[in-house]
Amino acid sequence: HKVLTEPAADPDGSARVRRFRATAVNGLYALGPGPRPVACCEDVAVPVEELPKFLTDVRGVLARFDVTASVLAHVPAGIVHLRPFADLAAEADRAKLWPVTE
Repeated sequence: HKVLTEPAADPDGSARVRRFRATAVNGLYALGPGPRPVACCEDVAVPVEELPKFLTDVRGVLARFDVTASVLAHVPAGIVHLRPFADLAAEADRAKLWPVTE
């Protein structure tokens, strides 16, 4: 598990963070055949002080349903983007998405 953070209080820092995010997200969709990240849990608002518990709970839910996901968080704003990996052509993968998002 990697956590990447960088303060972005100036235009150059903000641009660097935006480029990194774009590269990372685009890279998720270039992984080749098989499960892909599904943008189905976007802009989840979480009080900042609750983020550690929320992320721990998310890991438990993902483990319970045997799902991997990418997680991007705007920590100061308390906004989380969770993209479970699923093969949308596979009924079993599709069936996991609803309980994971709930």
